Amino acid sequence: QRIAQTFLRPHVVSFLDTATTHLGMDLEIGEISIGPNSGFAGKTIETSRIRQERGVIVLAIKRGQGMRFNPAPDDRIEAGDFLIAMGEPSQLREVEQMAASRS
Repeated sequence: QRIAQTFLRPHVVSFLDTATTHLGMDLEIGEISIGPNSGFAGKTIETSRIRQERGVIVLAIKRGQGMRFNPAPDDRIEAGDFLIAMGEPSQLREVEQMAASRS
């Protein structure tokens, strides 16, 4: 799959390689499920403080059959959503744990 990505999206692969090799960052893109009891459900991107507190960048919100790319700070996160996010693996795991609990 990585070989296919290199041909299909060479700049994305180059960005991730640069971030991991030259900047010493270990970046991943993950999928975070927002359940009905999630502390993020009903909050906006801004009020969730995902980026400010955990350093994770929300790239998109998957809702039903739709996908909202580059969500605005006032876009609301709803139960049943999936957040497509980028960050270091430990940061993504923290956000996944936060999403699973009521805060």
